[in-house]
Amino acid sequence: MNERKEKIKVFFDYTCPWVRQANYWLIDLERETDFLEIEWKPFLLEQVNAENKDSWKAWDQDLNTYTSRGIWPHLGGIAARSISKEAGYQYMHKLLELKHVEHKDVKSREFIYKLSEELGLFTSKFQEEINSDASLKIIADSHEEGELKGVFGTPTIEFSDGNTVF
Repeated sequence: MNERKEKIKVFFDYTCPWVRQANYWLIDLERETDFLEIEWKPFLLEQVNAENKDSWKAWDQDLNTYTSRGIWPHLGGIAARSISKEAGYQYMHKLLELKHVEHKDVKSREFIYKLSEELGLFTSKFQEEINSDASLKIIADSHEEGELKGVFGTPTIEFSDGNTVF
């Protein structure tokens, strides 16, 4: 039996309906087998599709005045995963269901706060993480890593050998 886990990176955006479909399959595969480990990598479709994407960065905008489609959902996901992997998955499942099945507008700070409260995740650790510059930097760095690797859509899976599939 192979003792080594296959580590994959999944570049994703909560705004993409295909992420919802892949999410269930990948998380079930990770939970039910002993050979897979997933690193979820934020990737902003609003950034990659921006007309002036070379000079304008979504993560550099004032989030008190700029309404991003994906930054607050990603910040909430980073905060939830800082609590535990399962908390991150609970958050991800619920957010994707609300966005893509119930067609809720999930892009605001207020919505993400309310969701995290409903899920029992709105702890001091969650609040610290969701509001930290470090979490915003995770989004920026992850997105830029994806672009350097040629990611243009989500979900994109990168295998440990560097090969990717979209």
